[in-house]
Amino acid sequence: MTKDLVCAVIEKLADQEPGEWVLLGGSLGLAVNATHRATFDIDLGRADMADLFTPAGLIGIAESLGIPIEAINQAANIYLHRQTFDGWLVPLVKGAKSTVYRPHFDLYLRMKLERLSVTDAHDIIAYAQRFPEEVEVESLRHLWPDLIKKHGHKPGWPQLVDWIQMK
Repeated sequence: MTKDLVCAVIEKLADQEPGEWVLLGGSLGLAVNATHRATFDIDLGRADMADLFTPAGLIGIAESLGIPIEAINQAANIYLHRQTFDGWLVPLVKGAKSTVYRPHFDLYLRMKLERLSVTDAHDIIAYAQRFPEEVEVESLRHLWPDLIKKHGHKPGWPQLVDWIQMK
């Protein structure tokens, strides 16, 4: 995936498919210029519903752009709906039929901590660097004992600790 392709998908989505969409995963990093890492799909969540389904409109968007239909998926929706996200969505693209949002850093961090792979840690740091006004490092430090208990064993923990300590 390229930034241009991700942006083309979310612009078509906002113009053609109803709903409240949330761009997630590696494709989000590309769309907001936070990262240039390789990603093979576009992860979407639905703010207006937790059910997973693929509207025919998504299939049509994929086909119109010449990408495999499985390249647009909603698997990350589960991470979105495990969180309280009201008030933590930032409009990214407003179209004729819907809005595509991005998560505020706080929500992004909470979703990424669920898995916290090394790639997730790098994504968190890149997202924080892209949206520094949304990062509250002091609140992270206050949560330190809970964060260590819940996430200290995960593969991306050392990278995240190094970044927080540099702040």
